[in-house]
Formats: sequence, C-alpha cells, structure tokens
Amino acid sequence: MAAIWSRLGPRLQFLRRRIQFRLAALTGRESALPPPALARLNGPGDFVEMGEAIVRDLQEAAGLQADHSVLDVGCGAGRTALGLTQFLSSNGRYEGFDIVPEAVAWCQRNISSAHPNFQFELADLSNPHYHRGASEAGAYRFAYDDASFNTAVVTSVFTHLRAAATANYIDEIARVLRPGGAVMATFFLVDEQSRAAMASGAATFSFSEIADGSLVANVHDPEGAVGHDKAELLDQWREAGLEPEVVWRGDWSAHPEGTRHQDVIVARKPTS
Repeated sequence: MAAIWSRLGPRLQFLRRRIQFRLAALTGRESALPPPALARLNGPGDFVEMGEAIVRDLQEAAGLQADHSVLDVGCGAGRTALGLTQFLSSNGRYEGFDIVPEAVAWCQRNISSAHPNFQFELADLSNPHYHRGASEAGAYRFAYDDASFNTAVVTSVFTHLRAAATANYIDEIARVLRPGGAVMATFFLVDEQSRAAMASGAATFSFSEIADGSLVANVHDPEGAVGHDKAELLDQWREAGLEPEVVWRGDWSAHPEGTRHQDVIVARKPTS
C-alpha cells in the first residue's frame, strides 16, 4: 500500500495527508502519544526511543543542559519535545513550531497542558506536502527575539527545504541563538563520497541540481527529499556566524561511518 501511495503525484499525496491529519485530530485528542498519522511527521522508528536518542545527542554534541532554552524548528507532533520533558528542569524552556495545524494542536493539548514551560506555535507556511500557508519559508522570520535560545534542534527539516529557504533558516537560527549557543541539524550531505554512492546506486537517494540551485531527488516533487553540498553548506553556517563543530555521517549514502540515517551538523555561535 505504501508503494502505491508513493506513486501518487504531490497534489493527491497532499490531500491524503490532510485527510489523515484531520482524522488523527478527531481520534487522538487526549493521549500520551500522538496518533500514527501525526507521529509519522517526525519520521520512521519508535517515536519515544527516537526522541530520547535526540536528547542524548543534544547533550553529547551540543552541550544541552537542564536549564537551557531550546528551540525545536519543525517540531512535528512533539517527538523531541516529549524526550525533553524528561530532561529539562522547571528553569528550562522549550519552544517548538511547525506548519501542520493538527500536530501543533495535539502538542498544545497534550504536552503544554502538563508542562507549562513547553510552548508550541503554528508557522503558517506553504508546503506542497503538508499545508497551504500564507507565507514562504524563504522569507519567514522566526517568531522569537534575538539571542533567546541556548540550543536549537532541526530534524528532518533541511532535508525538505530548497536553497532559499535553507539560507533563510540558517540566518534565523543564528539570530535567535545566544552567544555560546549551539544548533544540531540533520541533512543529506552531498560530497565526493556520497556522489560516488549515488553513481553506484548504493545511496538511498540520487540528487540532481535544479534551476534554483537546490539538489533534489525528484524534479517533479522537489521538496520530497533535498540534498545540500557539504562544503557550500558549511560555508553558509560560517557566513551566518555559526562555527561547525561536529559532522556525523548518516547511512543514506552508504557511508562507512554512518550510524544514523541522515547526516548531522552541530554548529555553535561564538561567545564574542
């Protein structure tokens, strides 16, 4: 069945998702975990275990502490948020935003109600897969003050953002991070190794460049999976004022050191 749905065009897939989200909103109003249709927004794998793993990665690579202020860009149905409810103290703070109204509403109803220091906002952005919003990601200003977060986390977001939106989100993350703060974000990084894997057929995706400079797996569905040139991306982080500190490779490109599906970059804002 999944293979049949995957062959549908973006418009029919969008309608299918909207129906699933509305049904999920009706059937999962008060529950410890989101309904499957919403949980899938955060990707495959065990919802709770994946959230806990992200929190561990944030501690290890980004220096997350219990009293930090955390921004979750593209929070989905709260996978990382639920993990952080078991880690952040009452002095900590969490802010998450997403473009899917039903996911945000579920998080507000089931997480914020029990954890007042966890807040969720809807970003009314247009996306061919999830939401017909009023604004474009390439021009979106995050609804938070400058230098207001110690830590930012971005999972499975840049893997669906084209070039202009990626540049804007990097700039916005740099703006809202405090000096010394760090961001952990996932990507499909394209370099010599992953290009060889794509050429041999060993990689999960094969990316090609389109007119706007984005690297996409499907020219008919550009946002379905987006890659980023590794060298250019690291330069983008630096130009925004964030210094890359960690690069973990994923297994999507059959990388010999891949321990996750997607690649991970951790970058930090200098203290001065």
